[in-house]
Amino acid sequence: MAGYLIDKDKGKCYGCEACVQICPKSALKMEEDDEGFRYPILNKDLCVKCSLCHQVCLYENMPVRYGKDKYVFGGYIKDEEVRFESTSGGAFSAIVDTFCDDNYVIFGAESKGLLVWHSYITDKKNLAKFRKSKYSQSKMGKSYQQAKDFLNSGKKVLFSGTPCQISGLKAFLRNTNQDNLLTVEVICEGVPSPLYIRKYEQSLKKKFGALIESIDYRYKGHSFLGHHKWDFEIMRTTVMMNDNKKKVIEKDRWFNPFWYIWLKHLMSRPSCYECLFTTTERTADISLGDLWGVHIYCPELYGKDGGSSLAIANTEKENLY
Repeated sequence: MAGYLIDKDKGKCYGCEACVQICPKSALKMEEDDEGFRYPILNKDLCVKCSLCHQVCLYENMPVRYGKDKYVFGGYIKDEEVRFESTSGGAFSAIVDTFCDDNYVIFGAESKGLLVWHSYITDKKNLAKFRKSKYSQSKMGKSYQQAKDFLNSGKKVLFSGTPCQISGLKAFLRNTNQDNLLTVEVICEGVPSPLYIRKYEQSLKKKFGALIESIDYRYKGHSFLGHHKWDFEIMRTTVMMNDNKKKVIEKDRWFNPFWYIWLKHLMSRPSCYECLFTTTERTADISLGDLWGVHIYCPELYGKDGGSSLAIANTEKENLY
């Protein structure tokens, strides 16, 4: 199947950046289009036609996926503080606490203001930066190459990301021994346009003279309109004013333009509408998400203000269960 690098069909590029990181001549770089989505651009003067970019393209060569013998769990972390700081039930933190010893390097998405990027930590005490859903596509930087280097040096690696990012990593690793790699994917509903978020910040700057310091897309502190706090209907934006004072803006998501447009799937990346990962077949060892339907499947967890997580074990990695 021809990918974006061949026919320039934006619906065929997930933005995983595997092609950019694997290029030995740095002939590819990511650039934004008019909607704010990033795509690989080729410098033909640097290209040596090695075809490595095509070999790792997810549309041209989809990595192996797991479709049978899954274990499905619902629950939440017992640490109430960590649970409150997490978008759902804190399953990611629980997995790291359980499986990751001092020999593990942990990769995830962190954010500051409107910027979201992948980084790594070597101490679980710094895990907080990876908590909370970011609702934006992270820049991968050199994270695939860094993960490969750690694996080759004998380190264990836990790599978290969206399904396409996990697949991008596995495509990049190719012949690298992955016995010490544990992958955790977030069950994704698509990534919104970064340009839209910047427009939102521009409106705040015009109204308050402020720049966004942080966004909690699903704040758990309280609720509006009689909603149960478990529903997490509040989008909480912290902005820095011109006088260096912080202002907190809270909106019920049903009256928030960002949530309305995103939930209507009107501003997702083109490839999200044709996503090949929206199946029961997964590429990660563990899949995590919200436990929607909790009142049906796990009624004993329903009504808990801290939230609950869905966890799906897709492989039989050592000590996974």
